[in-house]
Formats: sequence, C-alpha cells, structure tokens
Amino acid sequence: MIARSRLSHSFYAIRTALIMSAIFFFLSGVATPVYTGPLLAISPLSLNNLTPKGKNAASQSIKVWNDGEGDMYFYLSTQENWLTFTPNQILLSTGPDDPKTITVNYANASLPPGIYHGIITITAQADNSPQNIEVKLTVGGANPGLMLLLE
Repeated sequence: MIARSRLSHSFYAIRTALIMSAIFFFLSGVATPVYTGPLLAISPLSLNNLTPKGKNAASQSIKVWNDGEGDMYFYLSTQENWLTFTPNQILLSTGPDDPKTITVNYANASLPPGIYHGIITITAQADNSPQNIEVKLTVGGANPGLMLLLE
C-alpha cells in the first residue's frame, strides 16, 4: 500500500506540474494562436526574360492570391521604368480560390544590350506583406550568339 501511495502521489505531482507549465506558457504568450487573417501568396517568385536589342521582351504572368481568410486588397509597384503591369490598380482576392493573374509587360526596346535586374513589390493588408518578385532581363545585341554570352 505504501508503494502504491507514493506512486500515485508522484503521478499527480507530475501531472500537476505539466498542467501548470501549459497554463504558464499559454498565459505568457508562448503558445501561438492559429492566424486566421489574409496571407499574401505569389507565384512565381522570380521572372527571367531574354530579348534581342530593339524589341520589347515577351510579357509574362504572375499570380497573386489570398492564402488565408477574409478579403485581401493588394497592389504592385516597381522602381524600374521598363516594367509595367496589367491591370495596374488595387485588386481584391477573397481567398485561395480567387487568384488574380497580372501580366508583366517589358518596355525595353530602347535599352542597350546588358543584364537588367528589377524588383516587383506586392503590398497587401496581410501580416506577411510586402513580398518581392525578382526580375532579370537580358537584352542581347543584333548577334544571337551575343545573347547567349550575356546570360
């Protein structure tokens, strides 16, 4: 009987300590609640394009959506004057089943041959905003072999 009593006492002491630890972590904010607001999602994370000098590069598409809950308004911006977007306005995504396709247009016909880097920034009312898409544009010369060397 004595051995069982000590075992029961030890069991209850350990159980009480675990419960108290859980309560402490919960009250101290260590326990992380599940986030239920908007979450910005984008695809792809980078763009790469190649074009001869004197011609605009082919347009490319990106998708932006709310991978969380609720409505999420977002917009795109860039510092590069050779990048534009269609549509170029504030957009709304209502959830994962509502991706928005944005066309990225290149206005590079007047750029000299070289490799150009840019950033597209997507800003939204989400905790993981803003997010960036890296853009690499290679403008080649009149010689197709030169375009391969520039990559």
